[in-house]
Amino acid sequence: MLLSGDVLAVHDGNTITVKLQDHTDTVRLIGIDAPELGQAPWGEQARDALKSLVESKPVTLETDATVRDETGRLLAYVYLDGLFINAEMIRRGQAIMYTVPPNVAHVEEYKKAQEEARQGRRGVWNPANPLTVKPDCYRKQKKGRECDIAGSPHLGDSIS
Repeated sequence: MLLSGDVLAVHDGNTITVKLQDHTDTVRLIGIDAPELGQAPWGEQARDALKSLVESKPVTLETDATVRDETGRLLAYVYLDGLFINAEMIRRGQAIMYTVPPNVAHVEEYKKAQEEARQGRRGVWNPANPLTVKPDCYRKQKKGRECDIAGSPHLGDSIS
């Protein structure tokens, strides 16, 4: 399903609010996971990068097999003037690949974008200040749950 609307707000590096034709919806970008705002400085950098790309701009949203997440957010691939925003956030090193089946339509594109970011040492892949805990692991730790940090996205690791 394709939807069009204007971005009203950017909450973090992977969540936006979009004014659609007849309502406003919170949208979670499919297939990416940006650092949480509490993961300084990466979380704020990711939010600011997404703001610079889409805030106050018209976007096209494309849904996949699962349309909403467990919190009710619309899950979508986001496009602006032909630019695939989800992949661009990964390419810039402002998010990592985070695919959840069955929403896997762009896995290969995400893998390529992530490799470009790693090779270019951009964002979370910067060896001078690498992200050491994946966002999903950070969220688990904040809730007091254990997380295997061996898969964290520091330079040299492979994220699956």
